[in-house]
Amino acid sequence: MAQQGEKMKSVKVAMCYSGAVRGLLNNAEHVKNVLFSQEDVHYDIDYYLYADPRGGTIHQKDIQNGQNEPQGLKVQRIRPDFKCLFEDESDGIEERMRRFESNIQGYHMPYKEQVLQWYSVQKAFDFVLSQEEQYDVYVRMRCDLFPAGKMEFDWSSYDENTVYVPFNAP
Repeated sequence: MAQQGEKMKSVKVAMCYSGAVRGLLNNAEHVKNVLFSQEDVHYDIDYYLYADPRGGTIHQKDIQNGQNEPQGLKVQRIRPDFKCLFEDESDGIEERMRRFESNIQGYHMPYKEQVLQWYSVQKAFDFVLSQEEQYDVYVRMRCDLFPAGKMEFDWSSYDENTVYVPFNAP
């Protein structure tokens, strides 16, 4: 807690969500409490989501859930504080796959999931950076993460030109 007469640190944060929307509505408040709970810091958080409006991916369960109730649109309806950019992620996937396969040799992970993920991360950041709003910190999150513990960040050593990655999360 800030001492009397001491100004509380204020940090403007862009939470950049992308990918399959599963879990987002259940996880968003928990993520906020884990990442932004330091009592001596005021966090001003804006939420962004880049996803398929149905909220699905290439996985059949996500596709079926999106057909029954479009998960991306559900986030927009239930959490109007989220700024959403929706696109059909299957549009252009063949071209992205060809580019990936011609540029990356011997990649050992499932190609399609990685191409979708990398594309959606890029689109999320393009969306956030196209806004007039400027932020101190940009946090990229998957929609389905449920982190444990609390994160405390040493803001006195913060460097705006550094990418910070949690321990054991290369």
